[in-house]
Amino acid sequence: MTNKMTFRALALAGAFTVTIAATASAQEKMRIGGLIPLTGGAALVGLSYEAGNKLAQAEINAAGGIAGKQIEMVWADTASDGTQASNEAKRLVFQEKVVAIMGPPTSQETIPANLVTTEAKILFITTAASPLLNTTVAPYHFSDSASAAGQAIPMVRYAVKDKGYKKIGILSDNGGLSKAAVEAMNDELKTSGMTATAIQEFPFNVDDMTPQILGLRRAGVDVVLFVSSTREDSKKLIVTMNDVGWKVPVVSNTTITNYGQAIAREVPAGSFDNISATAWGGYSACKTDALGTSNFAKFIKRAEAAVPDLAKKGGPSGIGQSYSMLHIFKQAVEANGGKTDGPTLAKWLENNAGKLDTILGTLAASDKDHFMIGLPTIAIVSSPDKVRADGLFNRANC
Repeated sequence: MTNKMTFRALALAGAFTVTIAATASAQEKMRIGGLIPLTGGAALVGLSYEAGNKLAQAEINAAGGIAGKQIEMVWADTASDGTQASNEAKRLVFQEKVVAIMGPPTSQETIPANLVTTEAKILFITTAASPLLNTTVAPYHFSDSASAAGQAIPMVRYAVKDKGYKKIGILSDNGGLSKAAVEAMNDELKTSGMTATAIQEFPFNVDDMTPQILGLRRAGVDVVLFVSSTREDSKKLIVTMNDVGWKVPVVSNTTITNYGQAIAREVPAGSFDNISATAWGGYSACKTDALGTSNFAKFIKRAEAAVPDLAKKGGPSGIGQSYSMLHIFKQAVEANGGKTDGPTLAKWLENNAGKLDTILGTLAASDKDHFMIGLPTIAIVSSPDKVRADGLFNRANC
């Protein structure tokens, strides 16, 4: 009997030890939501965002995790729809108990989901650029992108001051980012005593852009300022301009830069010859800058080695911002002793964004502005389908 009791006690002790170990192991996980469009009109962008998040997760976990905890990503599909994004944000927060959410790419998805993350007081990092995501209504939302105005103003200045174009055409989708960008363009044109010659708008994820492009051509514009939120609409611009045989110069926002190399695989050679676009400072360089020394150049090599079908997922620039989200979150959490609550991290980022080590360039934030890429960090690049030997885009305004 003594032997049986001893065996039973040992068995129970072993089971208890296993339970404790399993619990401890579970506690070592940090659950983070990945809220991205895996289906719907923005699905190709969603694949890029998933790849970037996964690469960052793998690197961070291999280096010990965040504050000693391994990242566990919990994925949710927005279906490229705002209502679905809100519903999935609720699931991530209230059922999956995530401590933060990364993504999605567009304002249309982010604005509804922000209501959930604000209520839950958790950090929400996206690439949305709508001015509606101000610090009053979105106190825990940060974008590792530029605001709509932050992208629009350099586009106008390059077209008007650097290139000397006089007849300005504007073409944009009807999303929140683009509407705000068009407003900022018009304001910036006024500072030069100018007005747009023609403005055309197309539906988000449009099937046919021909009427808008022909309208601009009839107006006789000598440059088109183009704003879109998706890779698909950017490709549609290039395909339609080729179809109608119009070679007018285009100055675009960063969507074309980020997906230029991927789009170039699907359109005729030379399609980007007349295109310039905004880019994050860290992604670009002047001809005289040293090769291979920047954070982004080093990231390109890691991404090429680690991400299958990288070109189809937008290349290094296509996954760079989603990759950066987790690294921004990690630095904020570890600087605050492992705390993950939104108020603590938001306050720290407002005061310390400029100290973050990223591939994007120097970031900034304040209690008035959570768009972390500002005017000083934005460059204009030429032919964004082409890069230097180290993978950086060629600046057009050195």
